[in-house]
Amino acid sequence: MLVEFDQKVQTVYGNILVNIYGDRNKHPILTFHDIGLNAQQTFRDFFQFLTVEELGGEFCIYNVNAPGQQKEADTFPSWYNFPTMDEMVTMIHDLVQFFNLKSFIGLGIGAGANLLLRYAAKHQEKVDGLILINCVYTKANWTEWGYQNLNASLLKNIGPNNFTTDYLLWHHLGTHIENVSQTKIKELRHLYNHIKNPVNLAGFIESYVNRTHVHVTTKCHKDPNFTVPVLQIVGEGSAFLHEAEHLNSMLDHKNSELVKFAECGGDVLNERPDKATEAILLFLQGCGYFPWLNVRKVVKKIRRTTSEEETTISSNEDDATTRSIRGSVSDDFGYFYDGNISPIEPNIPRVF
Repeated sequence: MLVEFDQKVQTVYGNILVNIYGDRNKHPILTFHDIGLNAQQTFRDFFQFLTVEELGGEFCIYNVNAPGQQKEADTFPSWYNFPTMDEMVTMIHDLVQFFNLKSFIGLGIGAGANLLLRYAAKHQEKVDGLILINCVYTKANWTEWGYQNLNASLLKNIGPNNFTTDYLLWHHLGTHIENVSQTKIKELRHLYNHIKNPVNLAGFIESYVNRTHVHVTTKCHKDPNFTVPVLQIVGEGSAFLHEAEHLNSMLDHKNSELVKFAECGGDVLNERPDKATEAILLFLQGCGYFPWLNVRKVVKKIRRTTSEEETTISSNEDDATTRSIRGSVSDDFGYFYDGNISPIEPNIPRVF
């Protein structure tokens, strides 16, 4: 396991907590999480257990928490204004300067992917490459705006509730619930039903839903000037598959790639850790890092590890509970499963 320590950094928009793994003399990977989870909940297992030897040996990991999202964070006072997405880009730049990072690899999921793409559009010289999972680069449409503002209002006024819990499950897991460990679903449902700082989460949700369009000069122009290498990863059952495809169609394919995983939802790092690791390592090799690494060997190791874990988990899961959880997630969002547990397209419109 990598040496881990926390660093609180003061920025122009308030303090921000960074969970750091590894040797700070090594090249940095800077991560940013999605709404509903913090940095530790999103990335710790991936970096500390599955890829500790490979990524930990080559990089120092800076896991950035959005304001007030870390464990044991104080509740925001009533006068606090959560920073906008563009203001959080400024916070990221403050972090980069605080740690004296000449450049970094960015890894973001959901709202975090949007933030890092937004940062790269303004500071290309600081970004060696981007790994974006479930990335949406457009502003929210009216449907998403309505759902997310209702979530924020409920969190502020009544706290954790079934509507917000089910929406966040859909947001993170997508439509392929049958491919997700039921232990993972139970864990997330319990987490969302017991949010300690719902006001803080509401602030992050409001910031994300009020985002502006990320402007990058793409292949639609004769002289595209967005040259940062981009790897997009998305599951075919992700709630944001079409958004990732749309972004991919706009980027210059000379330095960008979209990888789609079959039979996978939105939580690709947990649902398909072997495939996600393979895609990430090959992308990093393409950027010039650890050319000596045998990626196939690493993937085989991860498959053995996850297979053993899945065998242990499946032996302890109750079928009746599984059916109950699937029903509670799907019924609230207008999609359902047939007798063969095959996914039916959700009624929630796409977000662009």
